[in-house]
Amino acid sequence: MKVLFVIAPLRYREEEFEVTARMLSDAEIEYDVASTKTGVCIGMMGGEQEAGLEISKAVEKDYDATYINRRPWRQGFPLGRR
Repeated sequence: MKVLFVIAPLRYREEEFEVTARMLSDAEIEYDVASTKTGVCIGMMGGEQEAGLEISKAVEKDYDATYINRRPWRQGFPLGRR
């Protein structure tokens, strides 16, 4: 199984990311971290997480599930607005 884990480039919820990522790893589930851009994403508390994939480049058939870190539209995700 493989999960697409989506976070905002700015102000993502680190605690939610860390708990969920740990659960996936403990269950031996692979995941890719994606955002609106690749590179370092900065969390609400200053933490950093590397996004290795742009959401627009994710291929649906490569993933069994998608997890979106809570409330990204309020934390730096444009979702259609520029």
